[in-house]
Amino acid sequence: MKNVFLLFLSLFFANLVSAQEFEVLVENQEVIMGESFDVTFKIVTESDDEPQITFDPEGLEVLGRSNRGTSIITTNINGRITRSREVTMVYEMVANSKGRVKLSNIKVELDQRKIGHADVTLRVVESIQKLDDFFALAVPSKTRVYLGESIILRYYIYKKIQIPNFDIKKYPKLDGYLKRFVQEPLRDERVNYNGQIYVRSILYTVQLFPEKIGDLEIDPIKLTVHYPARNMNDPFGSFGLGLGMGYSKLKTKSIGSAPVKVTVMALPAKSVPPHFTGLVGQHELSFQLMKNKFLINEPVEAKLIVKGMGVLENFDAPVLIKNSGLEEFESSADLVLNQDFSATKTFQYTFIARQNFSQEQKAIPLSYFDPEKMEYITIMINVPPIEVAGGKAVDNSIAKSDEPAPAVEEPNRPAPLPKIVEDLGIIGPEFEPKLIRFTTKTINLLLLAIIVVLFGGNFYQWIKPKKMENEYENIFREIKSKGLNYSRLFHFLSGFKNDENSDLLRALQNSTIDEKVKKYFLDLVQACEKNQFYMENKDKKMTINNKYFIDVLNFYKNRRTSASSRKYSGISKASQV
Repeated sequence: MKNVFLLFLSLFFANLVSAQEFEVLVENQEVIMGESFDVTFKIVTESDDEPQITFDPEGLEVLGRSNRGTSIITTNINGRITRSREVTMVYEMVANSKGRVKLSNIKVELDQRKIGHADVTLRVVESIQKLDDFFALAVPSKTRVYLGESIILRYYIYKKIQIPNFDIKKYPKLDGYLKRFVQEPLRDERVNYNGQIYVRSILYTVQLFPEKIGDLEIDPIKLTVHYPARNMNDPFGSFGLGLGMGYSKLKTKSIGSAPVKVTVMALPAKSVPPHFTGLVGQHELSFQLMKNKFLINEPVEAKLIVKGMGVLENFDAPVLIKNSGLEEFESSADLVLNQDFSATKTFQYTFIARQNFSQEQKAIPLSYFDPEKMEYITIMINVPPIEVAGGKAVDNSIAKSDEPAPAVEEPNRPAPLPKIVEDLGIIGPEFEPKLIRFTTKTINLLLLAIIVVLFGGNFYQWIKPKKMENEYENIFREIKSKGLNYSRLFHFLSGFKNDENSDLLRALQNSTIDEKVKKYFLDLVQACEKNQFYMENKDKKMTINNKYFIDVLNFYKNRRTSASSRKYSGISKASQV
């Protein structure tokens, strides 16, 4: 039994050694009826015997056989040097009728052992259309998609010859699709197109999302190509490298890609979840709450990040936090396109806590449609618990007290005249006490005027920022209700201007507010200027980030409080002096 097993192993490994590789190669799967073509057999073996090739030509006639040579291959694997031969045999054949033909029962015999090969099937045609030296082609990633599913569309120019330059005369309209324009590197690559080798270059790349059901068309792209004309008298002319008198002149030709049909299917109506977001394709969703506990009038900030292949441009912020104790501001969104043709949309939620409340953790479902699995996928968004506390109670102890109010001392009055004076009717001179009362009253009025002069300006400077602060809050409400424009933004930021900096942008730049807030409003001012004065993005509604506006309002408030403290401290020191 042991000898039989060893014999089997020796035959198996001898078979591997005798023919390590056996290939049958045909240049094209389509051959022309009546024209000869070559079938190449390549055998790699460590045996010194000549391989014997056999096959059955079904519908083919063998015209001849030739040995194209033998090459020696030496390899070193873990210090072991092996030597093998590659034998190339070529058979010339012809097909005399249209249809399918094949080579069957293909075998190679080495050292009295036979190695088999799969059948080779060919298609015989009357003629093969000759391809041009260059042409344009539209290549979509898919031609059968669901409504809202992503399609990557690339327009190429295929070329066999060197083309000095070309101009795109008309870009495709691509009606019926939402479009994302993609900038890809303009690199060349060698490809096999219908059995012929071409070099292709990207002309235009766009990501499409069909917006209606049915058969949609991908429009052609049209361009003008400047190419060298072939010159039979110049051996270099066909390469555009004409020398001397026989150089090739450039010709001009207009070409365009053929239109492509795309079939758009409706999403399955069965089992559509009530929390379907409308997104098609795989998506990732994550929710972040900056913290869980808040004080009254403190901003509550949260973030939802959505990444995937769907139309995130049309995806609005879902309601994830809702409570009567929170004043909700308009959420902002930021869309970023990724290199892998996906997109990431980040929603910033901003609320103001207005009253005490406690909300438990919630799990909110959101769904998208996966076209690969052809089913709806649900993701649970975990919203952490929220607690708001710290309301200030009103002290009503004085109002509720039943004790009588303490007596208020009256101002000093002149002592009454002695009784004898009243009886005798003796009355002192009137001018002296009148003079004293007049002088005291005058001094009091003068002191009051001085106090008004000294403190009136300080009081006005204290009350003015407060009024302006209320004005800025009103401007912020107007921006949220009526929209953002340059005038409203200019008035909202005018609080940064002071005696040292009358220029708004310079005052904002030199302010002590957070650098992120500063950069946001500098960019926003520039965007508003372009929108209003340079007619850029005129019809596009500008969105705002409520958080940064609230930060500016708090900055105004803190600055007023600090200024009041400094002025009060200065007055106290002056009084001590």
